[in-house]
Amino acid sequence: KEDSMNQRELQDRCEAYQVDKIMQIQAWGEQAHEGSFVLLGDSLINRFDEHLLDINKEVINCGIDGATSQTLYLVLDSVIRMKPDKIIFLIGTNDLDDAHEFDCLDITFALYNMISSISRQLPAVKIGILTPLPIDESRQKTRARNNRTLKMLGNEMMALKDELNHVEVLDLFALFSDAQGSLIDEMTTDGLHLNAQGYERLANRLNEWLVSF
Repeated sequence: KEDSMNQRELQDRCEAYQVDKIMQIQAWGEQAHEGSFVLLGDSLINRFDEHLLDINKEVINCGIDGATSQTLYLVLDSVIRMKPDKIIFLIGTNDLDDAHEFDCLDITFALYNMISSISRQLPAVKIGILTPLPIDESRQKTRARNNRTLKMLGNEMMALKDELNHVEVLDLFALFSDAQGSLIDEMTTDGLHLNAQGYERLANRLNEWLVSF
């Protein structure tokens, strides 16, 4: 009952567009999608064209614009019910904005809990974590979010590989950093989100990574 209450409180704090996507994911979870590949995360996932992935699996995009690690708890059971073969997480940047200001340990603890829950119920599932991308601090820095913190968060996520079974981690911070450690200007629309060129780079790296994942 307490978990249900917490989930209701979480959903009550969501924007209408987030609730719509949450309900869509919950509907997908009403039937199994065995052998599928689930993308789970925030707007960087939601706006990703899954057709860019070179894999012979059903790809289910469970990205939610504006999602934090806490938001993902609302769809976790639905994702588990889908019974996918692989799940990829990309989350954390929104946790560090002015509206939330969670810290790196809060975020990695949430990821640890979610992955542990998935692994208990789907012991054969493979889980990937994508580390947060850098930002352009001149346009997207908040009190809690800056490139130093985002890189630190990525390092915390990479450490999860040693603690959890079936988990691989891909460092996107380095992939999208310029010489100053900022998000490459040619890859972004606003210093946070990716443009078509950015998504092409992301898809190419994912396709390379997934060969051995």
